[in-house]
Amino acid sequence: MTSRLCQYCRQASDLGQAVSCPRCGAPIDVRLKASESGWMEQPMIPSMTRLSCGKINCQIAGSYVPVAEFGLPAGEWMYFSPQVLLWADAVTTLTPPSQGGGGMMQACGPGHVGVSENRLGEIIAVPLQRRRTIWVRQGRFLCATGSVHYRWKPSYVHYLQGRG
Repeated sequence: MTSRLCQYCRQASDLGQAVSCPRCGAPIDVRLKASESGWMEQPMIPSMTRLSCGKINCQIAGSYVPVAEFGLPAGEWMYFSPQVLLWADAVTTLTPPSQGGGGMMQACGPGHVGVSENRLGEIIAVPLQRRRTIWVRQGRFLCATGSVHYRWKPSYVHYLQGRG
């Protein structure tokens, strides 16, 4: 296998025959694009792209209203807003949102879960390194794996941090 540094998420991955980065989904053969203000623009994740989130596998399907389908091994989990849940296998354990938990639902493997927003747009995968933090505007956060620490603040912003 060939290891290569993704120009968007800047993480090394074993690519093999992959046509996109297995961590963020950015196509490998795309040129870098920058906005007029100098921000790097990540290209749209193509339909049927497979991502690896630790032991959890994800496949992005669709272009107009994309769906993220997660394969959860036993003991692995993810969380998401209840309104984005499309389906879950009968063997997947779903835990309803709790008070003070920011309204997030949990899905614990083994099993499969599908999530999507009910609007046009695209899905952007953000692989977090340990102790790195991002802020996500409310209504734009789709889901995260259990390895990401989540804290909701009443400022309508989601706070995510890589564990470790």
